[in-house]
Order: sequence, then structure tokens, then C-alpha cells
Amino acid sequence: MEITFLKTNTGYETCKVGNILLHSSYNPVKEAQRFVSSIDAPFLPAFIVITEPALSYCAVELRKKFPNAKLFCIRYTNSFEKY
Repeated sequence: MEITFLKTNTGYETCKVGNILLHSSYNPVKEAQRFVSSIDAPFLPAFIVITEPALSYCAVELRKKFPNAKLFCIRYTNSFEKY
């Protein structure tokens, strides 16, 4: 699995596997904000498990929305170790 890291026009980093983008090619932060704001949980979660968050944009936004939840990220590759 070859992962390519790119800069978006807005200056954020994004990545793709082959021809499949894992984040927005324009503004991955806004994409993550929209995703997390669409979550309508009828409770406050104590734990959140994210499977391969890649560059972790959604993890940052989940922490803002659910500050007391413990976040667990399952990584499938070492390519994102610094994230």
C-alpha cells in the first residue's frame, strides 16, 4: 500500500492511497468539522474508537466535541506515526 502525502490549495496536508483520497483535497479540517458536527449522539460517549484516522483531522474535532471521552485510534500502517 503506497501512501502519497500532498499539500492542499489551502495549505493543509492530505494523503491518498493509489487514486483514493483519504481526506479532502481542498480543506481537510473543514471536512472533519462537518463530519463531527453531523454526529447526533443522544449521550456523551465515554470512549470513542477510530479505525485508521490517517492524518487525524477527525480526532482533533472529536476531542473538541467530546472533551471527556477517551479516544482510541487503531492504526493499520506505520505511515501515520507522527500523526
